[in-house]
Amino acid sequence: MANEYGDLEQLVNDVTSIDTARMTLRWALERLNTIEKEKADLKKNLALAEETAKRLQVKEASLTDAYSSRSKTLEEKEDFYTKLEATMSLLGEGKLDIQQLLKKEAKLDSLRHSLENEYSDKFEELDRNQRSVIERWNARLLEVESQYAGRLAQAQTKYDGLRAELEGDYQGRMTALQASFKSRERTLSERILGLETSVRQSEEKVETRRRELEGEYLSKKRETEENYRKLKSMLEAGLEDKIRAMDCDHAEQVRSFEASWQIERARLLQEQHVREAQYASAQDRIKEIENALAVQQEAHHSELLKIISEKETAFRGQLADLESEKSAKEATVRELQARLEKKAAAWDADRARLQSEFDARLESMEAGLREHTVSLEREYAVKKEEIENLIAVSREEAKKEFDLRLSAERKKLDAEKARLETEKQEREEALALNSSRLKELENALAATREEHHRDLMERIRSGENSFREKLAGFEEEKQAYNKTINDLTGEIRQRDAFVLEAKRKIAAEFEAKAAVYEQRLARTEALFEERRLAYEERIGALSVKLEEAARASAAEKERFRNEISRLSDEAGEIAEKRAAGIRADYEARKAALDSDFSAKMQAVHSEASAQIEFERKNWNAERSRFENALVEVSENLKGSQEEIERLNARLREGVADNAQKEAQFTRELAESRVTYEKELSSRVKELASAQSADLLEAVEVLKANEADLTAALEDKENVIKTLKAEAIQEKRDCELRIIASVSGAVALRREELEKAYARNQAALEEDYRARRAALAGECSLDSGRLAEENSALRASLEKAQASAAETSSKAAALAEKLLQAEKDFHDEKLRLQKAQLEEFDSGVAEAVNVAVENIETKLRHAQEELAKVKKESLEEMDILNEGFAGEKDRLLEEIERRDQYIEAADAKLQDLEHGMMKYRQTASGELIRNISEQDARFRELAADEKERSAARVKQLEDLLAAKEKLLADSDKFYRQKQLDLDALHAELNMRVNSSNEDIFAQKRSLGEKEKALNELKLKLEKEYAAKSSELEPLKMELTRAIMDYKGGK
Repeated sequence: MANEYGDLEQLVNDVTSIDTARMTLRWALERLNTIEKEKADLKKNLALAEETAKRLQVKEASLTDAYSSRSKTLEEKEDFYTKLEATMSLLGEGKLDIQQLLKKEAKLDSLRHSLENEYSDKFEELDRNQRSVIERWNARLLEVESQYAGRLAQAQTKYDGLRAELEGDYQGRMTALQASFKSRERTLSERILGLETSVRQSEEKVETRRRELEGEYLSKKRETEENYRKLKSMLEAGLEDKIRAMDCDHAEQVRSFEASWQIERARLLQEQHVREAQYASAQDRIKEIENALAVQQEAHHSELLKIISEKETAFRGQLADLESEKSAKEATVRELQARLEKKAAAWDADRARLQSEFDARLESMEAGLREHTVSLEREYAVKKEEIENLIAVSREEAKKEFDLRLSAERKKLDAEKARLETEKQEREEALALNSSRLKELENALAATREEHHRDLMERIRSGENSFREKLAGFEEEKQAYNKTINDLTGEIRQRDAFVLEAKRKIAAEFEAKAAVYEQRLARTEALFEERRLAYEERIGALSVKLEEAARASAAEKERFRNEISRLSDEAGEIAEKRAAGIRADYEARKAALDSDFSAKMQAVHSEASAQIEFERKNWNAERSRFENALVEVSENLKGSQEEIERLNARLREGVADNAQKEAQFTRELAESRVTYEKELSSRVKELASAQSADLLEAVEVLKANEADLTAALEDKENVIKTLKAEAIQEKRDCELRIIASVSGAVALRREELEKAYARNQAALEEDYRARRAALAGECSLDSGRLAEENSALRASLEKAQASAAETSSKAAALAEKLLQAEKDFHDEKLRLQKAQLEEFDSGVAEAVNVAVENIETKLRHAQEELAKVKKESLEEMDILNEGFAGEKDRLLEEIERRDQYIEAADAKLQDLEHGMMKYRQTASGELIRNISEQDARFRELAADEKERSAARVKQLEDLLAAKEKLLADSDKFYRQKQLDLDALHAELNMRVNSSNEDIFAQKRSLGEKEKALNELKLKLEKEYAAKSSELEPLKMELTRAIMDYKGGK
């Protein structure tokens, strides 16, 4: 456990992303829950098996006791009736000897006393055995209770030690985590303060630099305005060339911008077409996958229905066999009812045999019970070891899988960090390069301006000196033109003021639009950065969700596989009564699911098309807005150019009047102007080329960054595609494994059931043949014995009739020979003889009637016993049918619930796929829109740096929150471990309760056996009392007959 907490601490120290931490903890918790569920299922199956074994043992014992008690009762009754019939036959034959009868009665008394002594000895022996068994069980119970108390004490001490160790380890880990958290918090706060100070310093530097630049710009502007006012007269002639050159440059820039815009637009349109083609291919692939899934589901359900129909036919065949067997048994019962009249004399030997068999079976049952108890204990120990081994193996597998996943996630995180670092370094290098180039450009511009100003002032001084020398000669001529020149100068000043005002307005508008565009660009970049971060977070969340869904699907399918295997094992004992209803319900649900799926697909397609149309409209509106802005700028430039041309035309018209008079002055001024313009144009071209090269390089850097971002997004999409393909492949593999396991389990169960059915059928046929042969032999013996008895009775009757006839003939002869004196004596004698004969005939008739009544009572009892057995068998059949129907309904409910689980899992997968498709569509739209908004990204370096610093501060804050959440998750993990320990303690309690229940069940079985023995003893005593009460009237009748016989003699 300490090693596990050490690994967890190492994981906590290694985690740098809150998504990775969540994924790791969630995966570990789900794995633990899966192991606990499997453990609970195994315990439940073990408990069910033990309960089934106990029920079967109790039922077997009760049936054995009932059979033995009934056989004993029937044997004793048959013995009594046999003796009674023998006595009555002797009475009917007239062969009854009083002395012999008395001897038999004395022998019967001695036998009764010996039987009573034997029964009392057996009862005492049974009591001694019962007391010994009870004493052994009490000793065993005491031993088990002592062992349980010792093991419970050991478990409690071990639990207390583990809990103390866990609490100490947890406290140590918590203190270490708190110390590390505080140290990291201090380092983070120090780094945040350092970053804030660096940001403030950079802002102050930027502000000072801006103020310096503004002051320099204002000073240069004033100097330039002064120089412009001084050199206005010299620059008027070259204004048109400058304007033309500016127009050419502007037109060239506009053409280059338009060309780049057209190229970028073509590239974006091509990317959009590629995205649309990819989306269409993805839609086709999704449709193929959905069709494949539908085909697999159809095949799976058809196979299940086929298996169900085969089981139904097999069950119906078994039911028909059972019906035929039932009819055969009923015919056998009817035959037995017809033949029971002949079964009377063979039960004496059967009684002794059954008594010996009962004793042997009782001893064998006790030995089997002991062996079964030992085997159950051994099986429990083996199952316990297997479960512990399975738990250890599953823990090892979970640990290995966790380590592999952790290493993979760490590698991905390191690669992502390296990529972000390289991207950051590239951006910082580009920013440094652009800032250095900007500084070089500013320095070059300042140096050029200073050099130009210096050269211009020198030339102006030299021109002024030469002009002063020449001015003296032309002073007189110029006086006449002073007024005209002053008027023209005022007009030119007004026009210059107007031109300056127009230029100022144009510059202000240009700066305002540039500021607006810069603000838009800054907002766009901020929005792009936020969306990029959100996109990455959503990709991470989706990957986590995909992994969670894969794990949940794997766990659900594993549990479903276990349930299906268990249900397939139980399916042999269950019959189906609602196959047609299930099929109809299945078809209805399938149709409803198909309609819902088609509706959802149509809604998703409509939503996707609406989203794409909306993105296209936004993109077209943005493009038209930019085009309108460009058209507006070009129109403004054209208007300013036309205004400048009009002013130039008016200026040329005013200057043309004085061209001849100022030819020499103009020529010299033109020469200096030409040289200045050449130098100025060359320098301006050099500056423009340098600036355009820098701008092109910046554009290339931005395009490279965009390409990198596009590549990163494509990599993310490829990762999503691979994850989706892996999830689909895993789903297919799981379904194939489920189908294979179900079909294999069903085949194995079917073979086992067929073998068991064949064995049971063979055993039943053999038992039926044996019983039929035994009954046939017994019936033949009974019929022979009854025939002999009937023939003996007929012979005795004939002898009695012959003797009566002989006596009557002798009486007639003596009556004729005697005298008339002896007539009364002979009449009295004849009367006495007739009375004796009538009494003898009535005695014989009564004996025959008594025998017939006894036989009828025997038949009636046998019929009642047969009816009772038949009723019990019918009740058992009804109970079995009810249990069968209940188990069948439960199996159908389980199958429906499994189908619902499968449909829910498919719906979840479809929802995830739709979410991924929708997210890809929105991401592609956002990417196109962000790329379209990057055309004006030229002046964003300072704002980007500031935003990155703010994002870094926010990232640090998020990291701090993630660490706090990680501490909370560790607390949650400790609580989960505490719950696991409590569950272990509850499991121990459950095991103790199960052992107590086993002991109670054994006590209850002993109590039932004791009760059965007492009932048997009472029954024997009652039967003995009944036999004694039945023998008393027989004794009295015999004594009366003997006395009558003596009196008559």
